[in-house]
Amino acid sequence: MMQPVNDYGELKNRAREELNALRGLMSDEEAARREADALIAKLDSDTFNLVVLGQFKRGKTTFINALLGDSVLPTAVVPLTSIITVIRFGPVPRTTVIYQDGRSDVIGPELLGDYVTERGNPRNVKRVGHVEIEYPSDYLKEGVMIIDTPGIGSTFLHNTEVTYSFLSKVDAAVFMLSIDPPVSDVELRFLEDVGKHVKKFFFILNKVDRADAEEVKESIAFNRAVIGEKMGAEPKLFPLSAKQALEGKTKGDRELLQRSGYVDFDRALGTFLTTDKCGVFLRSILDRASGLVEARRLSLAIEKKTRALSVQALEEKATLFNVELERFLRDKEANVHLIEWDVDSMIKTLDVDSGKFKSEMTPVAIRQMESFIDTYPKAGNREFLNAIKDQLFKVISGACDSWRASEEEKISGLYAEKAKSHSERWEESIRRFEKASSDIFDVEIRHYSFDGAPDLHTPLFYGIDTFMDEGMLLDTALTTLNLMMPSSLFRGQVKNAMRERVERSLDMNSGKIRYAFLESLLKSSKSMKASYETMADTLVSSVKQALERARAEKSMSASEAQKRAAEIDRMLAALEEHKKRLEAVELYCRRPELTPIA
Repeated sequence: MMQPVNDYGELKNRAREELNALRGLMSDEEAARREADALIAKLDSDTFNLVVLGQFKRGKTTFINALLGDSVLPTAVVPLTSIITVIRFGPVPRTTVIYQDGRSDVIGPELLGDYVTERGNPRNVKRVGHVEIEYPSDYLKEGVMIIDTPGIGSTFLHNTEVTYSFLSKVDAAVFMLSIDPPVSDVELRFLEDVGKHVKKFFFILNKVDRADAEEVKESIAFNRAVIGEKMGAEPKLFPLSAKQALEGKTKGDRELLQRSGYVDFDRALGTFLTTDKCGVFLRSILDRASGLVEARRLSLAIEKKTRALSVQALEEKATLFNVELERFLRDKEANVHLIEWDVDSMIKTLDVDSGKFKSEMTPVAIRQMESFIDTYPKAGNREFLNAIKDQLFKVISGACDSWRASEEEKISGLYAEKAKSHSERWEESIRRFEKASSDIFDVEIRHYSFDGAPDLHTPLFYGIDTFMDEGMLLDTALTTLNLMMPSSLFRGQVKNAMRERVERSLDMNSGKIRYAFLESLLKSSKSMKASYETMADTLVSSVKQALERARAEKSMSASEAQKRAAEIDRMLAALEEHKKRLEAVELYCRRPELTPIA
């Protein structure tokens, strides 16, 4: 059976082969060779994050083990996973614990439960950031990473928070349901929130081996209708038994694997992985590779065209070219400064919005917390303190989530608008330079590939759990002995401390959100500038190197010149073949159902 990564992996291998072959034709083109190396490195570093989400006891971990074909992750019957676990390809199994302070330990697989479960690491007392597992699975070989998340709606509040904080890393999500019970209100609310971050969902109805065909059919219909009402369209649900799928894989039982429902899901994921990656990541690589082919072809065409020119005629054309080159370099410098100016402007907008959010939300959050304190029923001081912690989490996270979502929409919109403007400006400059070079040297210009600006991606790692612990209010007036106070006095001290706590909480978390946006803006703008400058430098270098070779050829002997002419013709023919092969891979990316590649 074909694994879902295989089609995409084959496309990546084809692209890598063409880039390596193309690099071999760039021996005297340093800028183009560096770009080919950069594209190969980008291809090899490609990852696709497939996160598995769902409520406690839906069978997420068993499902991941089924994907891997082995019992890699521990399973149990209590809220289990409290730590994000990232599973990536490695030639041999290896488990590494990454702590919140940056330390790391390599552990034996039998010790994994001591770090990722509530039983072994209650409330994350070991301060684990996440765990990375390397495993020799074909599923992971081409850069797919599987992420196991804490359960949604389990009895442990911080589990839910960790899962929410990881959503920005998701390329696609598997949302686990099960035959019983049906989708819950908690899951629907979570799904609504997740939909703001995740573009592609695969819904799995797990544990279908526990029901008959009619019950499975009814469960699918009910869950589709309920989810469709929340999301606006009824999704496809894959009925599946993760338990049977795991057993089928480990025993090599193809019939059981087919009966488990795994094969249908596997095929759907494979199709998505191929088309999505082709549509975004791989096609950008192919476009850039085609641009390298064209830049090299232009260089050789100019060299070939100028062979018949006298030294004087060649220098006259070189002078004309240098005039256009100076103009192009001025345009390039101006375009870089405009990008930097626009990014600075967006950062100022972000700072103003952040300050406005804190000034407007702080009194609202304080009133909400004071109202909660005033209306909370009689209870012991510890119970009351725990309730306050939970409520503060809800108030602060709710406010920050709402502001982050609206600010992300605003900043992303501004970025997209500016990026489009910069893309058009750079393209105009490059096209003008191409046209001038074409006219000067009388060669055909096939437009240099231009793949536009990178998308703005805003990671979100603000975490309220960094201060939601037993000592939440102890830095103010409270101590452990205060729990023995009379209830009315205790509540009064909590209320007095709450204003400062709310202010600090909003300030810290809005600051983390601002930093995430800032980091993303700077990273995206840097990538944008680097992409444009690389395209410009490669094009300029191609023409300049052609002129240098043409000058050198004037001092060649007749036999040397004839040999070089034959070499140029050979390389031009090879470039045409490379171009055709790249176009074939790209065509498969666009329409995989129509264009098989040999």
